[in-house]
Amino acid sequence: MSANSKKLDNKHSPPLSYKSIDETLADSFGNSSQQNALTSSFETDLSAPRRIKREDPAQDPKFSAYVQVVERCLQSFDYVSEWADVTAFLTKLERSFKTYSRFAVIPHKETVAKRLAQCLNPALPTGVHQKALGIYDLIFSRISREQLVADLALYAYGLFPFMRNASLATKPQLVGIFTRVFLPLGASLRPCMKSFTAGILPGLEEGSVEVSESVMELLDRLRDTVDTGPFFFQTLFLVMITNIEQRESALKYLAQRLPVFSEKTDVQQICGDQGSLMIHALAAALGDSKTLVLRAVLDLIMTRIPLRACALEHRDVVLLIKCAAEVVLKKDMSLNRRFYTWVLGPGETDAEQSTHFARYAQKPLTEALLASFAATSSLDHQHTVLRVLIGLIDKPIISQPVLNTIFVPLLQQLMAGRDVCNGKMLPAKLASVSRMFVEMLDPIFAWSSVIGQLTKAAEDTDLSSRNERVTRALRLLLFIVQTFELDDDATLQVHIPMALVTVLATLDRTAASSTNAALYCCFTRMAIELLTRVPTSVFADPGSQKDISSIEIHNMFETAHAFYSTDNANGGSDSKTENVVAKVVQGTGLLYTIIGLSSSIAEQLGLHAISEKASESAVVAVEDICHILRTATTYVGDFYSSNHDLISQLQSIRKDSWVLNLTKVVTDAKSFAVVDAALSTLLELTKQNLLQQQAIASKLNAFVERLWTALSADSASSHFRAVQLLCLLRRQTDACMVERTLAAKLSEPSFICELPRYTAFWRNLRLAEHSRIDSDALAFSRLLLLVLDNAHSNEKLERQSAARAWIVGSIGEWESIVETLLALLLLSVRTERSSSSIVLATGYKSTRQEHQIVFDCGRTTYYLETLQRYLELAGNAVIYKMVSVVPVSALAEQAYNSIAEPGSTWMQVMALAALEFALTDAPAMSSAVTDIDATRARAAELAVSLITRVGVIWPAAQIADMQSRT
Repeated sequence: MSANSKKLDNKHSPPLSYKSIDETLADSFGNSSQQNALTSSFETDLSAPRRIKREDPAQDPKFSAYVQVVERCLQSFDYVSEWADVTAFLTKLERSFKTYSRFAVIPHKETVAKRLAQCLNPALPTGVHQKALGIYDLIFSRISREQLVADLALYAYGLFPFMRNASLATKPQLVGIFTRVFLPLGASLRPCMKSFTAGILPGLEEGSVEVSESVMELLDRLRDTVDTGPFFFQTLFLVMITNIEQRESALKYLAQRLPVFSEKTDVQQICGDQGSLMIHALAAALGDSKTLVLRAVLDLIMTRIPLRACALEHRDVVLLIKCAAEVVLKKDMSLNRRFYTWVLGPGETDAEQSTHFARYAQKPLTEALLASFAATSSLDHQHTVLRVLIGLIDKPIISQPVLNTIFVPLLQQLMAGRDVCNGKMLPAKLASVSRMFVEMLDPIFAWSSVIGQLTKAAEDTDLSSRNERVTRALRLLLFIVQTFELDDDATLQVHIPMALVTVLATLDRTAASSTNAALYCCFTRMAIELLTRVPTSVFADPGSQKDISSIEIHNMFETAHAFYSTDNANGGSDSKTENVVAKVVQGTGLLYTIIGLSSSIAEQLGLHAISEKASESAVVAVEDICHILRTATTYVGDFYSSNHDLISQLQSIRKDSWVLNLTKVVTDAKSFAVVDAALSTLLELTKQNLLQQQAIASKLNAFVERLWTALSADSASSHFRAVQLLCLLRRQTDACMVERTLAAKLSEPSFICELPRYTAFWRNLRLAEHSRIDSDALAFSRLLLLVLDNAHSNEKLERQSAARAWIVGSIGEWESIVETLLALLLLSVRTERSSSSIVLATGYKSTRQEHQIVFDCGRTTYYLETLQRYLELAGNAVIYKMVSVVPVSALAEQAYNSIAEPGSTWMQVMALAALEFALTDAPAMSSAVTDIDATRARAAELAVSLITRVGVIWPAAQIADMQSRT
């Protein structure tokens, strides 16, 4: 361009030099998705046009001049700078063609077509467009039909995309060119049919009615001209799939020309053997973001493709109904209404619509949603399906039948997806919409669907398939409980308690006919998970103390099965079942049911676990069910201890056999975990008065012996728990019998063999005291005395050596031993109370009470001797520690509060205690003087031996006190 060229004012049009027009054309065509699609189509359809051999210019001398004129005209386009220059260029080009009208050849036709396409730039005025179209018309009238077919790609590049941006004044001219020039080409248009159709469709947009009618007529003639078969509609459907901008116009044409499909032959007439192409086109339109397009396609489907006609293949219906259902995500009532009308049919009553949906739409919609949800390529599919279901919940006539079929499979797919993630959490986006979906469902439907899987599986007569189905149902129930926030009142107050009862009732039923320990474990794990989610207020409901005598524990599975049946989930009801459930899920009824079922299950699982080959799963199952039974028993003691009717009814549950079988589990089970679970349960039942002590009294010795056996060296892991259970037995049953049984184990024949067990017992007993299992510091002191007695026995040297070795080995426990012996020594002193009455001078009777301290001389002397001998055998190691260690236990503090100052060491406390006994003047329980003298002598001997020990420092006040008393 020359430097002195005038610049085009931006308010009118951009500069239009050769370069600027190329750029402008690239901007207008390249940045438009429609123009991209059309241009791509043109290049694809007409990439290799046929060429007709041009005339030889040498045959006519004027042809050379013709070529030069056109060439100079085209070169002038390089210097245009405003739209007026473009008009001048077109005028020159038109004059050149008219001057040499005798030639049916267009020189430099590629450049001519390019310049004309640039002149159709939307930025140019309408007059320029009309001028360019006039030249197109002139060219088409000049060249032959064959040449037009050969050069169709050149001219289509500018003409086909122009309809979109043409003004109302220009469109009739363009339509006229298409009608006069292109339609007569007939079948020759087939290579560019898609591009040509896409170029015509914009004429159907809102605007002139005359233009729309002419375009509609043009499309009709194009349909009839190109092919009498389905080729035109196939092309139109391809345009809908690939060209987003033309969908609305294409739907307008289809709305007026597509027939109603009443049978499959109608589809074949329109689509040929590619019926799915129409469905994919409609599916693509249903995924459009424009509301007008969605309305148009739904109207088309609703009026032209009625489901009751069954004109489509099943797979096509599945795809179409899936895409149509997703319109509910738009939350547009006008779209929802169209979709509902299509799937529910023309019926006016709910019954008619429900029948139509069940017959024609329910199956394909269910299959579509399931197939989309099962797609593992992206979580977006699952997210979309759940949102669609949420949108459909407001229309129960559609959602309820679908959910009846799809709810459980969806949960199973979610569970499988969580397992694939190797975690216990769903992805955040999917978890959020899943929770929303479950929360919007009626709780009775959700729980009936899930628990119904369990009850139905339990009724399977095939054992192998039943176990597999029950396991899947339990895993699904566990997934529901762990994944979703089940915090509504109906769930917490009714369904979680009832689910717990159902799981226990199903386990009770299954355990009677199956020995699958892994299945037991699944049941009990699930039961514990549910038990932890039952609010305490449900157990402690003060208004729930109803008559529970009508609750039949043995029929609880049938009750649960009836309550969670499909009819009940969909609104049906059974008043008898509901009355029973109302009693079962609250307070006393719930505890009564849990205890009844758990006791039966514990009996069965315990007997299965007696075997030496019992698996770990069997042991865990017994532990779990016993934990449930103990928890329920504890609630009874916490909330209903004064309800004697409930206690009486609970005591009568299975009183015939289950206690005997559970005691057998304690005595015969090889696994100590099973023994622990069963015995702990029996003791808790006894503690809460749900089980009389007489029921286990006959087995008390066997219980003690079984726990004592657990103290062997090869079962170190069970030592502490065995000692805890022995302490509980002593506290809750006959303490004397427990100690006598253990003392018999340390009797003369078996002392050496049993001493290692006592060593484990003694050490763990101290830990049990610290854990506050037994607050009596003197518990099982008889066993300690037996060991110490054997250390001084001269009858059996082996026993003596073993006992003394035990003392040496227990140097670390010296404080506990000394504390026990001191406590026994102090307890040998008793305070006796006596009363006397006298009559006063006034006539009134006066009563006087006297308290007198007396000795059990035999016991006191024995404890003093034992203490002294222990200190002798323990040696200086213990003495030196007694000199420096201050007692800190409650028992020791109680002792030195009366005989020693706070802060005194063990040596000082012990010496002062011995001195108190040596100098006491309290009478003995017996009248023999020698007994009290012997006691005083033994105490004086112990006091002297302690006082004279080297290294013991006595405070001056204590020395003065001892001297004054001596």
